Amino acid sequence: MPWMINEIKNVKGMTLVEVMAALVLLALLAVTLLSVFSTTGSWINGAGKKTAAVRYAGNIIEIIRANSGDLDQISLPYRAEDGDAVDNDINDGTFNFKLDPLQEPFKASAARGMKAILTINRHNDMVYYREGDNNGDGIPEINGADVPFSPDLYAVRVKIEWTEAGHDREFEISTIMGAR
Repeated sequence: MPWMINEIKNVKGMTLVEVMAALVLLALLAVTLLSVFSTTGSWINGAGKKTAAVRYAGNIIEIIRANSGDLDQISLPYRAEDGDAVDNDINDGTFNFKLDPLQEPFKASAARGMKAILTINRHNDMVYYREGDNNGDGIPEINGADVPFSPDLYAVRVKIEWTEAGHDREFEISTIMGAR
């Protein structure tokens, strides 16, 4: 048996200090990786919220585009201060708004916790033509040639607001469309 004790003494292994040092290094690596995952998770959550805001604003724009014939019926400017242009209940999942006061309101699918603000104004296409109307016919000109444009253009702006991680966020989309 004494020969077994000598063999045990000759076996090389890790000391307790080496094991503890390895565990400390492993713990530091784990903490670093967990903080990266946490940050990435918050970025993904923020991207998801922004995607929901884009989809929400796009729904509203598409409803207005599909019903653009009603744009001639509204009193302009159609602003957020008006009761029909603001989503006052951000937790109901819908945004109800009217373009024609005699019709039922349109319902846009909404992301919960997001507020929509809709603004519609008449768009003045004349601002893009510097030469203006040189011959008095009411049509703008470029290099002496008439440039026809639609007088029934509307600037539509949808602003989506939400709170994320204690910070106010917003997304805004705008377009110009004609009444059909």
